[in-house]
Amino acid sequence: KDFLKKYRNFDNVESLVLTAEDLKDANKFKFSNLKKLNIDILIKPKKGNLKQLFAAEKRRSRINKKKSINQLLSEELRSLLLKNPNLEEFSIQHTDCKDIPMEIWLLKELKSLTLKMTGMTELASNVQNLVNLETLDLSNNKIKALPEELSKLNSLKELNLVGNYLMKEFPNTIEQLSSLEQLHVDKNQANLWKKQLQNLKKTNKNLKIEEW
Repeated sequence: KDFLKKYRNFDNVESLVLTAEDLKDANKFKFSNLKKLNIDILIKPKKGNLKQLFAAEKRRSRINKKKSINQLLSEELRSLLLKNPNLEEFSIQHTDCKDIPMEIWLLKELKSLTLKMTGMTELASNVQNLVNLETLDLSNNKIKALPEELSKLNSLKELNLVGNYLMKEFPNTIEQLSSLEQLHVDKNQANLWKKQLQNLKKTNKNLKIEEW
């Protein structure tokens, strides 16, 4: 308790791996140099992580049965993102988070964004704000189409669309991603988009298309 009362600022912490239940606890502390944030409900606690600090303070938050994971993500994740605008990597996966927090699109320093298995049905046009983004993982969601604004990400090098089975038509906006070096698609997508992918490789000699 005495340690945590004295040390509320963890300046040396650059990476946090949390479950949705940890978000409220994480907001009690300050991580002034945080660069990487990963939210995953499948994470199991390991020795020496922040779970022990929260437990030591005996203020460990328990999810009320009436309060859903989505509520925690909506309230606590938004707060945590606003406190850490200089994040370079953000990942949220294995979490039913159909309404992606709008605060993500304010992370101007973001280089890597993973929105994997979240149940999302569309990618917000505000993705164009992430001008430094190099890697975008949208795998295993229910996205039907990509916004035209995605083409404005001139730094994007890697895009993962695997498992978006509702995306029947080839996203033409990909053709405008001049810096794209890696495109991940599944076998079904590869068959549906065979001609478009062939043309894409002709126009972008540096592109590597990986089938999963």
